[in-house]
Amino acid sequence: MQLDGRCAVVTGGGHGIGRALAEELAARGARVVVADLNGERAQKIATRVGGIAVRSDVGSPDSITALVARAEDIFGPVAVFCSNAGFSDTGDGLTESPEEIRRIVDVNLLAHVWAAQEVLPGMLERGEGWLIQTISSAALITGPSFMGYTLSKHGALGFAEWLALNYAHRGIQVTCLCPNAVNTGMLG
Repeated sequence: MQLDGRCAVVTGGGHGIGRALAEELAARGARVVVADLNGERAQKIATRVGGIAVRSDVGSPDSITALVARAEDIFGPVAVFCSNAGFSDTGDGLTESPEEIRRIVDVNLLAHVWAAQEVLPGMLERGEGWLIQTISSAALITGPSFMGYTLSKHGALGFAEWLALNYAHRGIQVTCLCPNAVNTGMLG
């Protein structure tokens, strides 16, 4: 996909993998919206890549709706959406509260769904789009801990595969990044 002058949104773009995605998309000519829960981090990267920063909590569908609206108001239709924001739990599953489990599922799984619901209709109308989802090797290899993280990442991979099966023939590219441990600060 040609990216020159096209709108790309990166969630969790203020650091780590998201920062690298924002930098690479900008280097390829995209107009980048750097979204992060930490607005200062987002602004720092947005300034570096010549984009805009938006403070966004992807654990809220309303926040994703507002993010996409802001991106499209400034840079036009979203051509690329990098659903990258995520976090890891520390519990064993038996000790995590329902609220803790719900939060990790909202951010690590449902945010992918909500983002696709926002941008996919326009992409389908235009006959092209690119959904990049940072998932994790935890979607491929189940470990003995981090139940909520593993649960959410398995679900996210299943959703990405579903998207590809249903929309690749209509011009939608779906890319899953499933890295192993990356020194992003998430690991402590």
